[in-house]
Amino acid sequence: MQVRFAIEHSLPQLARYATTELSQQFTEQVAAYEQISPDQVILGEILGGLGLYLGSNGGPGGEFVYSTPGYLALVNATANVGGIGVPVLLNAAFENDLPALRQHIGAKTRAVYLINPHNPTGTLNDTAAFHTFLREASAHAPVIVDEAYLEYSPDFRMRFAALLVQDRANVLVFRTFDKIHGLAGLHIGYTIGPRALIAALRKQGLGDGEVLGRFNLVAASAALSDATHIPRISRSRCNGARPLARRARRAEAAAHALCRELRLPEHAQTARCCCHGVAAARHRGRPGLSAL
Repeated sequence: MQVRFAIEHSLPQLARYATTELSQQFTEQVAAYEQISPDQVILGEILGGLGLYLGSNGGPGGEFVYSTPGYLALVNATANVGGIGVPVLLNAAFENDLPALRQHIGAKTRAVYLINPHNPTGTLNDTAAFHTFLREASAHAPVIVDEAYLEYSPDFRMRFAALLVQDRANVLVFRTFDKIHGLAGLHIGYTIGPRALIAALRKQGLGDGEVLGRFNLVAASAALSDATHIPRISRSRCNGARPLARRARRAEAAAHALCRELRLPEHAQTARCCCHGVAAARHRGRPGLSAL
């Protein structure tokens, strides 16, 4: 409701560009929220621009270590200017494989790019281990952490990589208002990081208030001011998750039963996936294996 009211209140300004003053006000609001200095904040969805800058700065051939499969906006941008992607497979739990990532950081590493929770798996690394990795890896190269979905975690404030930015580690953290705040139609986010790197990105023209748009800034500011929104979404998700969890447990039980019926090893992931599909088909009144 706060976002809608803010947009409606700004409608008389529809014919006007965003101003530097408006952009600076929001920058200061973000800085207060993250408990850092405003000169450590750059506004906008800048992953692509950040990738272009890091890939160009130092010439072609820089390596960018990242987890795969995953969201590749930053890594793809580096490739356009001679950057070399170094993919590292997720571990068996579909999390960022921190030991394997550490082994791939070397003299040619220009940056490390991680997503937490990971996209598309939705998995979270253990907070203590993740923060230790960030601190150690950032001593060799900048580490960019994409936290686009972190607020969906009930303990997200304890997981913020911004804690390392506050401690002046060579870490950048990206956040967006597209996801939990539902502002994808008014595309906006921000990145926090070391002062020198943020200043360099601003010199490249990133974070310009006029480009960001007046309504994007107004909506994001209202969203950040609404302290009730994220808890409300979390409660809604928990309430919706309970029936889904019950259905998942029933599906798992049906799949195990079908594995036993067909004399398949229940521990085999492929067999379990097949049985899940057949069990679901039976539940919907379809013939399942009898049609094969």
